Amino acid sequence: MKISDLEQEAGKLIVGRLPGTDLPQDFERLLRRGTIGGITLFKENVSDLEQLAILISEVAQNSNHIPIISVDQEGGAVQRFDDVLTPLPSPMAQAQAQSKIKDAIERICIINATQSSLLGINCLLSPVIDVASEKKCPIVCTRAYSDNSKLVTEYASIAARAISSCSVIPVGKHFPGHGATKEDSHHSLAVIDDELTLWQERDLAPFVDCLKDLPVILTGHIWVKCIEEKALPASLSYVINQKLLRENLGFNGLIMTDDMTMKGITSEFGLGEACVMAVGAGADIVLVNGSLQDQLEAHSALVEAFSSGRLPMERLESAIQRRDKLFARRPETAHPYKNREQYLELERSIEQEQDSVFQVSSAALNVLKADFASSLEIQNCESKIDWLVLAPSHDRYKLDVVSELNKLGCTGYSEQRYSLNPEDAEISALAKQCQGKNVVLLTFRAQINAGQVELAKAVAKTAEIKLAVMCDTPFDLELLPDWPCVVATYDPSNLAMRALGQFIKSKDNATTRSGVESRSL
Repeated sequence: MKISDLEQEAGKLIVGRLPGTDLPQDFERLLRRGTIGGITLFKENVSDLEQLAILISEVAQNSNHIPIISVDQEGGAVQRFDDVLTPLPSPMAQAQAQSKIKDAIERICIINATQSSLLGINCLLSPVIDVASEKKCPIVCTRAYSDNSKLVTEYASIAARAISSCSVIPVGKHFPGHGATKEDSHHSLAVIDDELTLWQERDLAPFVDCLKDLPVILTGHIWVKCIEEKALPASLSYVINQKLLRENLGFNGLIMTDDMTMKGITSEFGLGEACVMAVGAGADIVLVNGSLQDQLEAHSALVEAFSSGRLPMERLESAIQRRDKLFARRPETAHPYKNREQYLELERSIEQEQDSVFQVSSAALNVLKADFASSLEIQNCESKIDWLVLAPSHDRYKLDVVSELNKLGCTGYSEQRYSLNPEDAEISALAKQCQGKNVVLLTFRAQINAGQVELAKAVAKTAEIKLAVMCDTPFDLELLPDWPCVVATYDPSNLAMRALGQFIKSKDNATTRSGVESRSL
């Protein structure tokens, strides 16, 4: 194989990232030369629908290889296109709605995959198959369907089949399970420190049971100590990729790594070396969601490893064979001028599905604790009661239910923002501000933001009527013993805040249930 051929073939194994809303010339050259085999899109790549459609069309047209065009479009906390496509409820919200809307998960996944496919996306980095077993896990949370392994299996299988039915490739992640970790692999190596049987039955089982529906598995930067002696993440582990996934479980689909630029990898191994280790361990595709230089470094390291014989050519050939089998056709894109009919179909879908996703988001919302005997009255638009809404300041999620209430004509709400993890002085000032008032307190992952717990305790002593809303995982419930009414949205997205606003207005869009103690998320 000539070196130029090797450079192109090695490029098939790399999926990169673009820096903005257009296709810069240097990135276009990477695609044209075959230095990378596709891209993963992020929010920074989107300004409006027309721009996004043009960008994806340019990527597809300028790629030497049939490109993998992928996106983390899960719904809820992780979705890149919610400002231009139909916004999606989180997986946990979808699961909650499933008891009331029997096709909720299938409906949302078909909407997601249909609109993605019309754009030209051929790979959805979904479903999440992690089990939300660790309350303090900072990365999974409402991205998981449940804390129950059997429910995760059932719902993830529905999702994978629905995505595949729309001719989009689903990707199950984060193998072999990220939900039991307390670390965020974006920042450090995540660790599963449980004994073998527990890990197998809780975390591994959903992946095993879903394998028949999954053409692609994404490995996480997770050290599973019970099967890997060295401090080695699954993404770089021969034991996990080859021995467990390939040989023991018989998976012959495509193995893809999580982003190789995460600090859980680079801080210990370095980017280029880690990419070589990943492919040597059995990965067929490495995600390199970093800069142009990061992508060039990954490519150079792989080319050198194959040309020197460190990585055998058989490893390259098998990876390409699996890739080409799944991604055999260049995606059709919805260019607004060159493929106007497909673009208009996309626009129609976006508009038509707005009510459908709102129904699911509304059905997901639950009252987990209600002591109406304590004279709790949620304001409706005709009420004279004024409410102060305390909402955490988050750099990613607006958590702006007051704006949603104002849109509905409810004007008796004012907002006060607080720090995500407030300290004593701020807590004291807020508690004083809430003296004798009716308060809605929004929480966001109080399990890992201890200041929110202290704030809840302090405000409970001073407020008159109290409503707490958990805007992410429902595990915050046990930290709010002094709040007579607690509501869960299972989702921090704008769509969930819209559903919450409607609930507060109508007071009848949620079902009282026993809460997370039932362990039936």
